[in-house]
Amino acid sequence: MWDVKRLAWLCSGCLAVLLVGCPSVLTAPSIVGETEAAARASLAAAGLVPGTVTGQWHATVLEGRVISQDPAAGARVTPGNAVNLVVSLGPEII
Repeated sequence: MWDVKRLAWLCSGCLAVLLVGCPSVLTAPSIVGETEAAARASLAAAGLVPGTVTGQWHATVLEGRVISQDPAAGARVTPGNAVNLVVSLGPEII
């Protein structure tokens, strides 16, 4: 805690400025349904980076499209935060 009397004595006759910084807060964009390349571009434009990219078989989502993201769209994140992607491998061929 600041000792106001001591601070006033130290700053008598001068202008004191106290700057308190906090990181910017961004909102994670929605990239589900985008191609992996488009998702990477969207993340870069938002000041974020791709994190772990995992492939997963999916019967209805086209190969190369983002199935899910973490953190989710709309989540509050800091600049440079990583967003993990799950990208469709297309339908599993048996």
